[in-house]
Amino acid sequence: MIAVIAYRPPEDAFDPGIRERIMPHLVAYSATRKEFGMAWRNQAMDPPRRELTHLIRKGIARRELRSKLDLELSLAQLLGPAIYWHIFLKRPNLDSRLLAEFVVDAFWSRFGLKRSK
Repeated sequence: MIAVIAYRPPEDAFDPGIRERIMPHLVAYSATRKEFGMAWRNQAMDPPRRELTHLIRKGIARRELRSKLDLELSLAQLLGPAIYWHIFLKRPNLDSRLLAEFVVDAFWSRFGLKRSK
């Protein structure tokens, strides 16, 4: 889960300054243009959503996570903080792994099952 949430495109894939300037416009445009918004969300969010869904289901099957978890709410809890941090707070110097560890730790603290020894 940490690796999925901490993932960042390679720095040489985009100029960080351009990415920072264009992101608010993409968010606004996707909110007002339904087709673009769906395409952008599918492209940007489907891979981590699929992987996290797989990991949550695996945790449930192994009885490491509560069986009655709502997948959509779980995904919102896991992905929401990273999206907020990177889009709205614009803190690119943050070690994304530290944020991901904090988010995953909170998720497991709330929904993980204690193992008996």
